[in-house]
Amino acid sequence: MRILHIITRLAHGGTEKNVLNAIEWEISNGHESHLAVGTTGSAPVRVAQISHQCPVHAVPGLQRSVRPGGDRTAVANLEKLIRLGGFDVVYTHQSKAGILGRAAAARTRCTRVHGVHMPSFGRGYNPVLSRIFQTAERLYGSATYRFVFVGYELRDRYVRAGIVSRERSRVIRSPIDISTFSAVREMDGEDRRRARSLYGFTSMDRILLSVGALEPRKRHQLLLRRLAPILRRHRVHLVIAGEGQERSALERQASTLQIQNHVSLIGHADRVEDLMAIADVYVHSASVEGVPQVAIQALAAGVPIVATDVCGLREVPSASVTVVHPSGRDMGLAVLRALRPDARARPVNLDALVDWQPTSVGRELRRFYEELSDVTAKARVGLPAS
Repeated sequence: MRILHIITRLAHGGTEKNVLNAIEWEISNGHESHLAVGTTGSAPVRVAQISHQCPVHAVPGLQRSVRPGGDRTAVANLEKLIRLGGFDVVYTHQSKAGILGRAAAARTRCTRVHGVHMPSFGRGYNPVLSRIFQTAERLYGSATYRFVFVGYELRDRYVRAGIVSRERSRVIRSPIDISTFSAVREMDGEDRRRARSLYGFTSMDRILLSVGALEPRKRHQLLLRRLAPILRRHRVHLVIAGEGQERSALERQASTLQIQNHVSLIGHADRVEDLMAIADVYVHSASVEGVPQVAIQALAAGVPIVATDVCGLREVPSASVTVVHPSGRDMGLAVLRALRPDARARPVNLDALVDWQPTSVGRELRRFYEELSDVTAKARVGLPAS
């Protein structure tokens, strides 16, 4: 099959990792993959990583914000690309690219698939934009052959909203190398001291870790505000790994809260497992998620989690997860409890994470692409999809 993936931007987030994994799987299994990506907000390094594997098409006008003029330009450019490319499948990702990509494909014969990595409407969004995207999802949902969700709670939200039926939905987890993170459990005291020393910490420090882009959806400002009291009063340090537009604002907030000496903004980290090796507790405060990939990584590493309530958390193994109110109230108290010496002694059983293993995800991908191959073969000879 000739497959065109469409994404608004290519950065370092979980969605992008999922898309790149799908592309790698497609190529290794004999499919021809292309990627269409917006011209703003994409990291050149990420584009360079796949340009030798599949053609990358820059799409003027394709961007995250809603701008009618630019959106019309993006749809026109995408439709031209789809027609010239003769693609069998158009596979869209992210809320904005999902709408524009399917609009561009509407007058073509290609099979449309939409990957949902997090909700595009509901809590955590501007109410007006939420209604716009929910309406658009309903409009294009009926013409979408399959929706592919990273989690069941996320799927159920779209089913309840009348966007898609369960029969036209698939749940395929985000692949995570569980063994890489579970190796952290086997580290002895000397290994951990050595890992901490690389970041300037000692075995006496208590380290809280958060990983994610520095953008409003991740709510790092809420994290600083809720954790400030324990950062000031206890020997506790917060490490935030990620890059983005909010870095300066977070630095100013830390200074205002008088916790600047207890917060480290270390930028993007390629090896999250190294950070899990120094962490006592993982803290999560995002307002919108599908299933937080980093939560699965923390569980595999045996690191307790304290998180504000968000979509997807209810379906991860809960033995080491403390969920607090979406406002973050009582987060500080929950963190202090998780820092107790016996908290790490009850890690989740690794068997509970098998669905996220690359081999398990690969089996699901194979079943799904076999279905797509059958559908596209029928489309070429004018037969209806079953």
